This record gives sequence, C-alpha cells and structure tokens, in this order.
Amino acid sequence: MSSQWTSAWRDKGRGWYAGGLVAGLILASGVGCGGGSDVNAPEDPGSPSPPTAKGAPNGQAVTKTIGAEGGTLVSADAGLTLTVPAGAVSQPTEFGIQPVTNEAYNGVGQAYQLTPEGQTFTTPVQVSLGYSEEDLVGTPAAGLGVAYQDADGHWWAMLSTVVDEAHHTLTVPTTHFSSYATARFWQFFPKEASARVNGTVHFSVIACVEEHDVFEGGPGEDDLSSLVPDTLCVPSIRTGRWLVNNQEGGNGTAGTIAAGSPTSQAVFTGPARVPSPRTVTVTGLLTWEARGVTKRFDAAVTIIGDTTKLHLTGVFDTGALQGGEIVVSPNGGMAHVTDKFEADLALNEATGGAKVSEITNFVTQMSGLHGPPDPLGIYCFFSVDGSYEHITATTGEATFNPAVESGRADASVTLKGVATYPGGDLGSPTDNGCEKVHYDGGAFDTRVDFTFDRSRMTEPGSSITVNDGAGWTYTIEWRE
Repeated sequence: MSSQWTSAWRDKGRGWYAGGLVAGLILASGVGCGGGSDVNAPEDPGSPSPPTAKGAPNGQAVTKTIGAEGGTLVSADAGLTLTVPAGAVSQPTEFGIQPVTNEAYNGVGQAYQLTPEGQTFTTPVQVSLGYSEEDLVGTPAAGLGVAYQDADGHWWAMLSTVVDEAHHTLTVPTTHFSSYATARFWQFFPKEASARVNGTVHFSVIACVEEHDVFEGGPGEDDLSSLVPDTLCVPSIRTGRWLVNNQEGGNGTAGTIAAGSPTSQAVFTGPARVPSPRTVTVTGLLTWEARGVTKRFDAAVTIIGDTTKLHLTGVFDTGALQGGEIVVSPNGGMAHVTDKFEADLALNEATGGAKVSEITNFVTQMSGLHGPPDPLGIYCFFSVDGSYEHITATTGEATFNPAVESGRADASVTLKGVATYPGGDLGSPTDNGCEKVHYDGGAFDTRVDFTFDRSRMTEPGSSITVNDGAGWTYTIEWRE
C-alpha cells in the first residue's frame, strides 16, 4: 500500500472523526436537535481501512474431509463451527480450522484461519463464532459481528451477522475462505447507569465500521463494510430513534430522552419521582436501510431519589494493631478484642443533610485475657470481675458535602458512646505473702470518627471499605 493512499485515507477519517467530536461537544453543552438518522451521512464513498498483518497461529489446528453430502467441523477450542451444506463441494475436500491471533480492528476473542485458504463455494457455507461475557465489555451483543480479512490484509465487517444471544453465537454465510474473527461493529455507552430524580445520563452509539452506502475499492458485496481502527470509531450516523420503556421519547413517569446531533447521541432525564419498578430501559435503535441493518441497543437505568440510604458496619479487631492486644481493665489486663456496631445513614444529595439512625451495638468479644506485662515477675495475682465493652454507641452525627470537589463527595460520621472497663485485683509479693490491690472499673466517654467518599459508590448495591489504621474497618453499603 502506498504512503499516498495511507495519507489520503487518514485525512478522510480524521475529518469524519473531528465532525463527530464537535457534535459530541455540542451535545455535552446542552445544545442539540432532532432529525433523521441519515442527516449527517457522508456523501463521498468510503474506502477500506489500512491492512493489518495476518494472524499468527496460536492454537491446535483441526481438519476433516467433507464430501458432497456435507458435514460439520468444530475448532479444537469449540470457538468456531463450520457447517458445510450438501452440494457445497462436488468431491471429498479436506477442510481445516487453524486458531490465529486476532488482528482485526476492535477484535475480541480468538480469530481463525479457514482452509483451504482461497477456497470458494457456489453454495454458501456457514461460519459460527462463539462469544463470552468478557467480549461484551464496551458493547452489547447486538454490537458484535463477524469480520474477515481479504487477501490484501483489509478487514471487512459482515453486516449480515446473525446474533444469537441465547447461545452466545455469531453466524454468517460465506462463499470463500480466509481469516475470520469477532469484532465490535458498534459500541453502546453506558449499558448500565443510575440517575437521580431529574438527573441526566448521556448515551452514545459509536460506529467502528464505516457507515457508507458504497465503497471505493471494496469487494462490492451489499452486506460488507470496512472495519476502522479504534481511534477512528465515531458517533453513528445511522442511529436516530430513542425509547424509554419502549415508548419513543419516554414519558414523565419513566423518564424522557432527547436525541442530539448526530442522533446517535442522546440525553436521558430522570422522572421527578422514583418509578416502580425503579429500573427503566433506555433503547437506541439503529437503522441502516441501504444495508438492511437494524440494531437495538438496550441499557438499564436505575432511578434514585434525592436521599441516599446507606448501611454502616464498623468492626474493631486488635489483630490489626501492633502486638494484637489492648488494655481492657484498670489493673493492666490485656486481651485480643473484637467489637462491632451497625447503623443507618441517610444522605440528602440535594441539600447536603445527613442523619445517623438505628444504631445497633454488639457485645465485645475478648480472648487471651492476661495480666500486665511482667518481665521481672513482680506480680503474683491478677483477676477481673466484669466484662469489657470497647464502645456502646448511643448517638451519631454526620456531615455531607454532595458537591463533588476534586473528584470527591465526602461524608464524615461520628458515633459517640461509652467504653466500659471492669474492675479487678492485682497482687504483688510481700513479706506477708501476695498482697492484692483492687482497681475500680468504670465507664468513660469515647467515640469513633471516619470519613468516606460517597462518589466511589455508583449505584444501589455497591459498597466501599475504609480502614482507619486504629483497628477499625468500616463498610459502607448503598441500600437504596
């Protein structure tokens, strides 16, 4: 490929990308308009993307002789199934599947070289590729497709790919053999999100195929489009309709959605109240009439009220401290101690209000109780006459700054209560034997304080953990 050809292709792609970027910036600023799905379609014909290297073998090859009666061949890793119908070949032919590295633009998973390479058929054979949940990062299954590499190294997206989400397969008919791979044709962001009442979520359908109706230098097949490098994936020009719970534009109960320009960009606005159920479905519909392509991209949006309800669990363990013990009585008794509390915390995301409630205390547990360190052997007796309670929390206070500053939304919590120390005796040897001294127990004011960043939790069900370095571990769970 000449450098002049490469430069021309990159200039064309860069201009298209810049147009999509400007449109995205316009949308982000709140300026948008509706319109047909092809309103921004480029008028010039597309060109194939630059070629890539051939994939290198990276797995066990399999072969099978199949005759005029037809048959099936499955790759050693079960990732590709080749179905040869009756009459596709007129005589026994050795078919092969060789796993190779996936060199396709935006490729996911394993690629395969089918042999005999260059073999053609008057009756199409069927190629089925499997995909995994890991392959769906950044795109729903509807955005995946099968691509093949031609003899010059160009990758072509097979728009006729049939997606079977129940069996996690992508299937295409083909009349020739080369390298086949799974690739992301379209990406959809986000697939899951949460929105406050009256809050917004931005959605995008991103095309990683050239959405031109015709191609210069292409294979001339209606179901093919050129894959493009990741850096040239741009907002789709074929996505024009948006729905909420299958209603175009949505409504006041579930939330509304408005398309921008290009119409593959849209903004969802949550309803004024939390609906029931609280999770709604946002759908982007892609229609490419000239290529017979229709796609449906769905996202789950959970609507959240102004009040975030959290559950707090604090666990104290002296095992996290140097020495693993603390003093538990006035006479110097020491033990390994664990304690626990739970409480509810409500944060108002609009006003910054915060309230602690429903404090539950658990009985402090001690193990390995013993007298004070005695390297010189000066103690002859030790006892305690009660239980130690590390904290019995009675009141709670909290502050919250909902405005995310420097990427944070900090909440600070203080629980106040008392620590209870048991009395006990401690004896020292004298001329008259072991003389015991009694130490009175008592209750003393105490407190725990901790701060956490609420913005680290993205949706109900998520949680974070904070360690204070003083033996306490706090788990904050977003309940609703």
